[in-house]
Amino acid sequence: MKFIVLISLLTLLSSEAIANENPICKKKLKGYSICQLAKANSEAMAAYLPNKIDDTTTLYATVAKDNIVTVIGHTNYTKDTLKEELGGNSPEDLMILSNIMKGIASKNVCNSSPSAKDFVNAGGVIVYRLGYMDKSPLVTYQVDKCN
Repeated sequence: MKFIVLISLLTLLSSEAIANENPICKKKLKGYSICQLAKANSEAMAAYLPNKIDDTTTLYATVAKDNIVTVIGHTNYTKDTLKEELGGNSPEDLMILSNIMKGIASKNVCNSSPSAKDFVNAGGVIVYRLGYMDKSPLVTYQVDKCN
């Protein structure tokens, strides 16, 4: 009797754990869950950080949660120097900047390696969060599809 109760309890606990798992994690790519791939991609990227990707931008951290890899970086701009560079820093100016940066990131992710493109097309998402020099938020954009 104790054995049956124990088996029932274990079955209940394991089914709850499965139910609490994000459904997106059930998606597979080459035999791995998309969430396992997000974690692996994040860890692989972390080995190359910090990474100065251009004259003004440095990526310094990456985090994986479910099917999302978040890459965190900062620019060499303050709010004032960016305003000078853009001719303004209204929400519209920042949206234009974000769209330009998203286009560059999408091109790099989708054209740099087949594995990154496959990850995104299988339901993975790469989010970039960039801040000003003082690391206060500047723009956030994501790559969630490749053509």
